[in-house]
Amino acid sequence: MKDKKKRRLSVKAALVIILLLISFFTLFSILLAQNVFLDSIYLEQKQGELIVIRDQLLSAETVDEKKETASALGREHITCVALYRYEKGREDHRITLLYNYEATAGCNCMIHRLMILSDRQHFENRLVAQRITETVEKMLLENRTWQVGRADTAEEESIAGSGLNAVGLERESESSYLIYLINTDTVPMSATVKTTTTLFRYVAGIILMCNVFFALILALWIAKPIEDLNRSAKKLALCDGNARFNASGYKEVEELSETLNYASEELSKVDHLQTELIANISHDLRTPITLIAGYAEMMRDLPCENNEENLQVIIDESYRMKALIQDVLDISKLRDGVLPLVREELNLTQEIAREMTRYNQLRDREGFVIDFLYEKEARVMGDRTRLMQVVYNLVNNAVNYCGEDKHVIVKQEVFDGRVRFSVSDTVEGIPAEQIPLIWDRYYKVDKTHKRASVGTGLGLSIVKQTVALHNGSCGVTSTLGEGSTFWFELEMLS
Repeated sequence: MKDKKKRRLSVKAALVIILLLISFFTLFSILLAQNVFLDSIYLEQKQGELIVIRDQLLSAETVDEKKETASALGREHITCVALYRYEKGREDHRITLLYNYEATAGCNCMIHRLMILSDRQHFENRLVAQRITETVEKMLLENRTWQVGRADTAEEESIAGSGLNAVGLERESESSYLIYLINTDTVPMSATVKTTTTLFRYVAGIILMCNVFFALILALWIAKPIEDLNRSAKKLALCDGNARFNASGYKEVEELSETLNYASEELSKVDHLQTELIANISHDLRTPITLIAGYAEMMRDLPCENNEENLQVIIDESYRMKALIQDVLDISKLRDGVLPLVREELNLTQEIAREMTRYNQLRDREGFVIDFLYEKEARVMGDRTRLMQVVYNLVNNAVNYCGEDKHVIVKQEVFDGRVRFSVSDTVEGIPAEQIPLIWDRYYKVDKTHKRASVGTGLGLSIVKQTVALHNGSCGVTSTLGEGSTFWFELEMLS
């Protein structure tokens, strides 16, 4: 395991490597595009310019308009444009110059060499004219009106000029056609690529050094707050309730820091409540054990004390210990989700009324008044034993903490297809800040409880989790000086 940890990359190293790989990939892509695709992209762009010129020439209606268009486009695109007329049946000069635009003086393109067609002795001009004528005739034969290529497409390679040549045809009459000759210069890409490659080496080196520098800064910026969180988390793992997470830098780390602080506070609360649980259980178990041992020794040493009343005390205290232990077991099972529920159709009203009979002795012996009020019976689907434990815990809670009048009101209400069971007492009430805490495990409002109000602080937590298992809800309303009402709601059977 230690070897695996040593082989793992840190956040800093991982970020530097990732950013360098991205840089290498980007630079390689640029170099590949420059050396492989630059020439074809450049030629495609130039061909696009020729097509734009052709389309605009075709859109002009008269020859004069075409001349003006050719002049404007030639200036805009720095392109030589010539307009000729081709006439079928003529043996001499089948192509006749109508207009030409020279983009560059002294250019050696085919358009410039065709300008002086009357010079019969000019071998090059006559050869170019012948070549253009043959190209036009071939295009007519193949029913094509447009041809673009390198300069040697329409001329012999030996007399070709630089750039791209385009030949376009537009029918003028039965025997004549307008010929558009367009020539645009192209820059040799090999020299450009060689120059840019040399420049690229320097630029790539600078970019890589900058990327390494910024990658290190970024890695420190991201890794440092994570390292701070890790150090604090180790303290938290050692159950240090004072561990605090103050990492900052970016949103996710700050949110994680806040979450861990919340977890640390909650763990501190749980630790504190568990300490209280131990104290409460120790207190609540020590009292019945002391009573049981004391009464048993008294009955052993004093035969006259061996009577029913003393035996009843021992029995009552034994049941009290059993109830405390059962609460601890139940909350543990509820928390782990292993407490089974036996669901069945119940008449909740009748079951609660039967449960209230358990308090008859309490009424007669200690003067408690427990009223059960309801208008109509309600039926639910649930586990009878667990639901009656909920009722018992709520009523017991009210009995343990009720006021001097010893009056507890148990009420059942039905509304909107739900049934609500509530228990009200006349205790002094619960402070508002403590209400959210009373449902926590181990929490007790009365820290210095009397003997009559013993308990582990698990009862309300058992209520909450049991009701949740029945898809119900529970809550409490309390006013200081007036009393509290605890309730739970369940879905009724129709």
